[in-house]
Amino acid sequence: MRLQNKKNWMILIAAGILICIFFIFLNFIFLNLAEAFIFDDFEYWDSPYNHGWQTSDPSYPVNGFGIGYGLIYTQLDKAEGSRVLCVHCSPSVMNGLQPYCLAYYSVKDPTTGQPPQGAGLTYKIKAPVGLEKFTQVQCYVLVKTKENNWIWLNYSPIDGQGPQNLGTFSPPIPLPKSLAAASPTPCISYPLGREIQDTTWHLVVRNLQEDLDQAQKASLLPKPQHLGAVYGILFLGNEYSLDEISFSEDLARYKNRRPSLYCPGPQFATLFEPFELILYANDRDKDPLTFEVQIGGWGAQGTKVTKGVVLPLPLDPNDPMTPFSTARAAFRFTPQCLEDLIITATVRDKYNSDVNVFPLSVVNYHISNHPPVIQRMGKFVGYVDEPFTYQVKVFDQDRDQLTYSAIIDGLPNYQYGPWQESIINPHTGLIQFTPRFEGDFRIEITVQDEKGAIAKIKKKMTVVNRGSWFNHPPRGTKIYSPQLARAGTLFTLVTSISDPDGDKLYYSTNIGTISSEGVYSILTYFPGQYKVIICACDIYGCCTNLKFTLDVEPWWGS
Repeated sequence: MRLQNKKNWMILIAAGILICIFFIFLNFIFLNLAEAFIFDDFEYWDSPYNHGWQTSDPSYPVNGFGIGYGLIYTQLDKAEGSRVLCVHCSPSVMNGLQPYCLAYYSVKDPTTGQPPQGAGLTYKIKAPVGLEKFTQVQCYVLVKTKENNWIWLNYSPIDGQGPQNLGTFSPPIPLPKSLAAASPTPCISYPLGREIQDTTWHLVVRNLQEDLDQAQKASLLPKPQHLGAVYGILFLGNEYSLDEISFSEDLARYKNRRPSLYCPGPQFATLFEPFELILYANDRDKDPLTFEVQIGGWGAQGTKVTKGVVLPLPLDPNDPMTPFSTARAAFRFTPQCLEDLIITATVRDKYNSDVNVFPLSVVNYHISNHPPVIQRMGKFVGYVDEPFTYQVKVFDQDRDQLTYSAIIDGLPNYQYGPWQESIINPHTGLIQFTPRFEGDFRIEITVQDEKGAIAKIKKKMTVVNRGSWFNHPPRGTKIYSPQLARAGTLFTLVTSISDPDGDKLYYSTNIGTISSEGVYSILTYFPGQYKVIICACDIYGCCTNLKFTLDVEPWWGS
């Protein structure tokens, strides 16, 4: 009897543990969904009509079966990496050259069953170039404010400086009885730029509350309005594709700048002796960071891939790397055999990550010094007769005193090079000088530690003469590969591309989508490695490409 009672108690305890784990899992899912949920990612094979979408097609043949009707369906788009919604309806006299209407009037938050109250709206669109109004793909969002006012927010692929009042808007598909109070409704239009329709995928990111604030500042609304909830969304257009319509509490993911992990360079460890390496990372958004290290074998006796011991450390005000980092951690392990290892270090914030891969050789002698490693550098763009400054960042594992030197060469056609003036502080590594000539120049930077080990790097610098007729191509900061993503999880990356002349930039990409602000995004369910090319062009046709490898891990991976 006692054994039976003990067995019953064990079963009850195990069931309780499983129930707790289940509720923790549900809580995790709901918290993530509450923050942002994808309203429709079109990852289904049946008709979109079965999922709540409506179109402006008549309910019965008018001009003959199929004449003047549109077509909506989902299919796999290789450039987007997932299934998307395709909309086809050629404008003709049969439909009065009117744009085809696609609408959804029962938008619900899956966690509450109520209309979403988040201010963030994002969607991805691919459409051909459209000059006439009936060929432009427009998005309309029906919102109700806390002041009990109904407003249509319109987003059009046109150029403009701010919102405009379109009067009242009555959708081609009548609103249901539950939304009868919303008709007729005032409509405010916001320009997205003509580059949204250029036959490639683009990401549209809007903050609905900020749009309402802009309309009030432009005197298009009589008084401030505060977003209550979103009740409907519709699109007017004829030939286009849609993907990943989502609502969120905020748009932090699309503004998040990825953390940067400082590269320690090649490392050496002594056999059977404890090895320690301090890892440094910087996050411009000051987000909390987590570190992870994996050790992989590279020889005949290669160690199996395993997670190394990583211990978070507080910032040390006496550490020379502290001014350039927001977090640090100690990687510690004791090698057990002579071998060459591949170390993969990763740092993550809430949304993005950065990875560094470097070799570590286990040797049978004591290591006395490690050479300095010059860290990644951004774009060098200066202006004639204007001061230029840049802080060179260097990692030295031994924390030695460093000495900096740099020279800049002039182009032969200027007949002024090489320049020998002092352009860098030898103790702090701060580059500071005033360029005198326009053109492309090469800066060579040398760093030496107190034991004589040196590191060198050559960097191209573009100098622009403001107001000159000469056009310069855009300049971008290199995106280091690989970038890590997970199948079924949204990946975003804020690129750093600017034009030396201050021209507007137009973005496109070969896979995934990119917004007019240079935010790259992709959500794919197919693991693998993808070669991503991001192109930025100015108004005169000068372009620059940023390339990187996107490594999409399986969703069931570690």
